[in-house]
Amino acid sequence: MRRLQTSASFSRSPIKRLPKKSVAASQLLLCRSIPGFVVRRVIRMLGSIGGDEAELAFDDVRVEPWQLLGELGKGFDAALYGVSLGRLYNSARAVGTGRWAIE
Repeated sequence: MRRLQTSASFSRSPIKRLPKKSVAASQLLLCRSIPGFVVRRVIRMLGSIGGDEAELAFDDVRVEPWQLLGELGKGFDAALYGVSLGRLYNSARAVGTGRWAIE
């Protein structure tokens, strides 16, 4: 697995900073037109409309405190919640497709 190196910084101090050695993810709301934000490539997912994924790069992106979604360092928990919902959806779709094929 390749890690994407980023150098994003918060422009003001109301958001507390995590210790340098901690490893945590946060969710941010960003506009695609901001300087330093690049979509490197889009990975097309077969058989699922709207299920494409993308590789993103952030180089000296300025982040305002209002762009933080949820708590700082708690983004991984929110991402896993989304993955769990996706698993439920895919399971139900597989059962429905199997029933359709049998009928």
